[in-house]
Amino acid sequence: MPALRNLIVRINATAGLLLLSATLCAAQAQSHWVGSWVGSWVGSWAASQRLPEPNNSLSADDLVDMTLRQAVHLSIGGEELRVRLSNRFGTGPLHLTSVHIARPAASSPGRINVATDKSLTFSGRPDVVIPSGADYISDPIAFRVAPLSDLVITLHIDRLSTEQTGHPGSRATSFLAHGDFVTAAEIPSAKRMEHWYFIAGVDVSGPGQAAAIVTLGDSVTDGHGATTDANNRWPDVLAKRLEEYPATNRVSVLNQGIGGNRLLLDGLGPNALARFDPDVLAPAGVRYLIVLEGINDIGMLTRDGDVARAAHEALVRGILAAYEQIVARAHTHGIQVIGATMLPFAGSQYYHPGKDAEADRQAVNQWIRAPGHFDSVIDFDQIVRDPQHPERLLPSFDSGDHLSSFARRIRGDGRRRAALCICFEVRFTPEFFQAYCRSKEDPMISRVAPAGLVLALVTACGAPNPPIPPPSTDAPLAHQSGKETAVFAGGCFWGVQSVFQRVKGVIATTAGYSGGSAKTATYQQVITETTGHAESVEVVYDPSKITYGQLLRIYFSVAHDPTELNRQGPDVGTSYRSAIFYANEEQRRLAQAYVAQLDQQKVFRKPIVTEVTPLKAFYRAEDYHQDYAYYNPNNPYIQVCDRPKVEALKQQFPELFVDYKPAKSR
Repeated sequence: MPALRNLIVRINATAGLLLLSATLCAAQAQSHWVGSWVGSWVGSWAASQRLPEPNNSLSADDLVDMTLRQAVHLSIGGEELRVRLSNRFGTGPLHLTSVHIARPAASSPGRINVATDKSLTFSGRPDVVIPSGADYISDPIAFRVAPLSDLVITLHIDRLSTEQTGHPGSRATSFLAHGDFVTAAEIPSAKRMEHWYFIAGVDVSGPGQAAAIVTLGDSVTDGHGATTDANNRWPDVLAKRLEEYPATNRVSVLNQGIGGNRLLLDGLGPNALARFDPDVLAPAGVRYLIVLEGINDIGMLTRDGDVARAAHEALVRGILAAYEQIVARAHTHGIQVIGATMLPFAGSQYYHPGKDAEADRQAVNQWIRAPGHFDSVIDFDQIVRDPQHPERLLPSFDSGDHLSSFARRIRGDGRRRAALCICFEVRFTPEFFQAYCRSKEDPMISRVAPAGLVLALVTACGAPNPPIPPPSTDAPLAHQSGKETAVFAGGCFWGVQSVFQRVKGVIATTAGYSGGSAKTATYQQVITETTGHAESVEVVYDPSKITYGQLLRIYFSVAHDPTELNRQGPDVGTSYRSAIFYANEEQRRLAQAYVAQLDQQKVFRKPIVTEVTPLKAFYRAEDYHQDYAYYNPNNPYIQVCDRPKVEALKQQFPELFVDYKPAKSR
C-alpha cells in the first residue's frame, strides 16, 4: 500500500471506518493520563435507552416470572465492575428479584461459564426496586474482565406492570424463559430475540488510566446492517483499534446510537438534546464525544411532501442551535466534542430527498466544517460521497439503500484500515495539518482543536514501544574494529533506515529488499505483494563499538512493532512484515534467544511475530529510497510515522544516539 506513505488521512472502501489508535504521541498521551482518574470508574459498555415500540416490546405473557439473559461486549477491562440498570421509561417501580453476571461459555450462545457466575447486590441486597424514570447502579463487585470481552447479564423479574425500557437495536441475541434460571448454565426452551431490556451500562475500575468516548448518533452509529453477535458496528471496531495501542488502551467507546433518532424531535427514542444528560453526562469517565446525527431531521421534513422554504431554513437553524447546545453542555463538563458531517442520502427510498433537502444537508455540513464550532471535525461526507454526484454515496460505499449502507460498507476486512488518532499536547502546528489534510488527494480532515487536542483521521503509524530489557544473551564487543552486516525488516524501510543510521557504531545503512529473487527486486514489483520480498535495511556496523544484541534491542524497541503481522502502521502486506535475516549461525542464535526472552517476559501485550530467517541475498533499493527520511523531513509520512521513532531512539538510547549526515549529498 505505497500510497499510504504519501497520506496522513486515508479511508478506503474496504476500510474499517474509525479505527482509533495513538499514532503520534504515545509518550505525551500516556503522561497526560498518568495521575488522572486513576482508580476511578469509567464506562466500558453502554446502550441508549428508549421506550420500545409494540413490535419490539415483550408481550404481557413474557413479563411474568421471567428470566432474561443478555450479552454485552465490553471495550476496556478492569478488576471490578458495576452494572447500570434502567427503568427510565417505566411508569411504575421495576422489581428485579436477582441480577447475575458471568462470563459466556464458548460452547454455544446463551450458555454461561457457571464457575464465574456471581450475584450482584444493591446496597447489600440481592434484589432491587428501581423507581419509575430512574437508573440504578449495582454495588461494585470484584470480577475481572478482559478488554474486548463479553459479559453475560441475567436478571429475573417476578411480574412487570409498567412500561418497558430497552434498546431494540442490540444486534445481539438475548434469551428469555419463564422461571428463575439466573444461575443455570443454559436457559431451557428459551425464546430468542435481538433486543436488550433494562440494561444501560457497565462500568469498570482497576489499575491504570481510563477515559471514555461517547458516540452519539442514529442508525449508522447504532449499527444498522451489522452482523448479529459479531460486534462489528463502527464503534466496536473503533474500540478494538484503541485497545491495540498502549497510549489508548484505557480509552473506552460507549455506543449511544439509536436507529431513526433525531436531534430536534422525538421519534424512535427521545431527541438527542433530551437524551444528552443520561447518554453523555451520566456515563462514568466521559472525556470525548463524537456527534453524527441530524440526517433523520432533514429526511423527515419532506418525507411526506414538499414544504415551504421557510420550513427548511427553520430546520437548519434548529439543527445548528442543537449542535451549539451539545457543545456548550459538553464543555461545561470538560468534554471535548468532535462534529461529524452528515452522509449523502440522495436516492433513499425512505426519504426520497429533493434539492431543498440536499441544500439543507450542505448548509449544515458547511457549518460543521467551519472553525470555532466543534473542537474538531471528521468529514465523513467528503470520505464517502461520489465526486461526480456529491449528493450520493460512492457506489463502493452503497449497498443499495442509499442511506445507511455506509455502516455496512465501511466495516473493514483487516487489509486496509484507517485510524482516528487522539493525541495530547502535540507540537505539530495547525498549519501542518491544514496544509496536508486538505490536500488534493485526501481533503478529509478539518483542523487541530485550539485546546491542544489533535484529532485527525490519520494512518495508524503506531507509537514507539517503551524501553525493553536488553538481551540476556549477546556477543561481547570485539577487540578490534571491523565490519559486520545485519539485515532487518519491519515496515517501510524509510523509518527503519532513519533509526539505524543514527546509532553509534553503525557505519552504513542501505534500504533494499530481501526474501525474494533478484528478478523481482524492484519497488514496483515488491508492492504487488507477490514477490516474497520484504522491505529491509542492511546495517553495516563495527562490532567493537556496538553488538548485534544492542542492534536487536533497538530494532524491537523503536524501529518497528514486532507484534504486527504483515503490516506496520499504515502499510499492509507481506512486504512490510517483521523479519530478521540472519547472516550467520551466531546471529540466528542471538535473535531467536532474544525473541524467546521477550515473549517469556511478556514484554509486549501481544506475541512477537518476527520471522528469523536466513539471508539469501540483499538487493539495494532504488536511489530515491536511500536516505529518504533525511532528505524529506517535512513529508507528512516522515513526520507522523518516522520522526517519532528517531525521537524515541534519542530518548531511550542517549548513549547510542548520534546525529546523521549522508557522506555524499544528492
